[in-house]
Amino acid sequence: MLAVQQRFAYNDIKSVTLEEADLEEKSVGQFLESPKFDVPNSGGLKWWIRVYPAGETAAHRDSMGVFLNVNQSVKANMRFLIEGSTIQKSGTREFPNPPVGWGFAEYASHDQLSALLFRKSKLTITCIVEFDITQRRDSSVPLNYQLFRHVPTDVDLVMGSDRVPAHNGFLSLISPAFNAMFSHDNVESRLKKVEITDFDITTVKSVVDYCYGRELQNPSVETAVNILRFCDKYFITAAIVSFSLLSGTVRLIDAQLCRKNSKNCLH
Repeated sequence: MLAVQQRFAYNDIKSVTLEEADLEEKSVGQFLESPKFDVPNSGGLKWWIRVYPAGETAAHRDSMGVFLNVNQSVKANMRFLIEGSTIQKSGTREFPNPPVGWGFAEYASHDQLSALLFRKSKLTITCIVEFDITQRRDSSVPLNYQLFRHVPTDVDLVMGSDRVPAHNGFLSLISPAFNAMFSHDNVESRLKKVEITDFDITTVKSVVDYCYGRELQNPSVETAVNILRFCDKYFITAAIVSFSLLSGTVRLIDAQLCRKNSKNCLH
């Protein structure tokens, strides 16, 4: 059985609090753990933070250890920092045989931590993490365009001399805007075409391909933002959510700015 692989980056940021008593009462090898955090659309990936206040081993008894733990194989970029200080460390790790942790056994010395705790009674340790996710999709499940192959297209999205064919019934299902056009005696319904003046052929074809389930070949950031602008204009809400996640953090941020203020969009 063949499977289609989709890749996307998932970013998260979580913080844990370390009390002064933790440094004083914990023994070497004893650790504190955060809750386990879910990574959406990853097939069950979870991650969590583990802190060894008194040191992970006897060799590190003068330092606090900080680690990222996962329950599945994954590649992660991570950065740990202590808020209100200059203490931070970062790294990249392939986790091949989880559950396992990786991090910094000598993240910060007890002398450094004591100086910080002298000013306040607790420390906030923040982990900023990015996971490189491979999402498998079983190709035995029909894609939208495979279901419609026997039905001729009956509407064109028109950009000047360019046209993108589609099925008005499918567009009506995914977009309230298109549904309104085709459900009444409008120009679009009579002429069986929709004139689109504010998006180019690359954007419109990419949107149609994505909604029909065809694979997009690494769209540029500009194209990705325009795809989301198109979906926002025509209220294709499900595509906004799924494409934002698939396209990664940079594109998601750009798209969010785009939806809030069109002046921030790429044109």
